[in-house]
Amino acid sequence: MALLELATGAQVPDGELHRPAVRALTEMAIMVAALDNDRDSLHKEASRDRADQNIYTVPTAGRSLSLPQAVTEANGLRDRTLPRFLELHDRVRPTAGADLGVYLQGLRHWVRGNNERGMRVPRCLSLGH
Repeated sequence: MALLELATGAQVPDGELHRPAVRALTEMAIMVAALDNDRDSLHKEASRDRADQNIYTVPTAGRSLSLPQAVTEANGLRDRTLPRFLELHDRVRPTAGADLGVYLQGLRHWVRGNNERGMRVPRCLSLGH
């Protein structure tokens, strides 16, 4: 998230950046992106026996869930988090200062861009090396 300020030139005052709602938005954006990354790479990592630290595979060992159950649970977490992120963003954005507004919009773009990247990068699309 620090790169958002570097990329945009925005300098969000600490008091705004550390507001509970802004911290929640940042954490939700990170969560959605992490879940998307794990979803996008699961098939390839599993085919190489490297999926032991994936949101989908950890519950299969730690909680004895089947992989389909773990996928359903993790996808549900992602699908509950994203709408909350969007709703909170839309409540916070109108009251944000200019630099915070740029940061918040950057979070939205980052979530979307990360998702689109997962649909395009070879690591996530193929089983090849």
